[in-house]
Amino acid sequence: MGAPLRPSGSVAPKCYMEKNKIIINDAVISYGTAGKGEESLIFLHGWRSNKEAWIPIEQLMEDAGYRLVFIDLPGFGASEAPKRPYALHDYAETVRLFAEKLELQVHAVIGHSAGARIAAKLVTENPDFMNKLILVASGGARPAFVGLKTCLAKIAKPFFAMGFMAPLRKKLYAAMGAEDYLATPDLQKTFVNIVNENLDPLLPRIKTDTLIVWGDKDATAPLTYGKHIAKLILNARLEIIEGAGHYCFKEHPEKFSDLLLGFLTP
Repeated sequence: MGAPLRPSGSVAPKCYMEKNKIIINDAVISYGTAGKGEESLIFLHGWRSNKEAWIPIEQLMEDAGYRLVFIDLPGFGASEAPKRPYALHDYAETVRLFAEKLELQVHAVIGHSAGARIAAKLVTENPDFMNKLILVASGGARPAFVGLKTCLAKIAKPFFAMGFMAPLRKKLYAAMGAEDYLATPDLQKTFVNIVNENLDPLLPRIKTDTLIVWGDKDATAPLTYGKHIAKLILNARLEIIEGAGHYCFKEHPEKFSDLLLGFLTP
């Protein structure tokens, strides 16, 4: 669902976003804004990431005629962690209340990985919230859901919970791509809630025009997941960025921004 933002020692690109904070459900939520326009684009990052992940796209789209809004989801970046385990619904509600409080006219929501799961949940619960939906390397597809749920169920059994089983648990997490579980100890129950929700039953309910963007070299969420999701959403178009991995929008920002603007512009 996520990965470290950039290699240690690398130089961060220049950020133009204006940073602010707001209270949602008694928790401080950090966000950044850039660009000008009556309509807003909301960007949701993935697990173990934050709003700064979108800086390469911010730089390319600052003059695109939209208000760009980048949220640190609860528990990440400069936002407070939730006071109880969250599910996808809770994150989706946070985004909805955020937009309502700021009186945003939302044109589109762009979600990456776990953020894409949240965006999909948001639009199924609030069909009129946005005009367009962009899912980038989304989690939640059944091919990933089945294997991950099975492994988590095994690890949750009392035998696997014993202290001497810790090395085996770590190997199982690594094998199923769930290092994110170990890397966010304060959000482990939230992580389990999110990955255990299969989006397959929800995706056919999405009637919003949807763009799905995937890197063909994505090892975290293989392209087969993207193809699977594209078949389930009625008004969906799948675009593949060749040579890109899980962070396709950071690896090829120009290509990604071109796809995004082409989809957003009538």
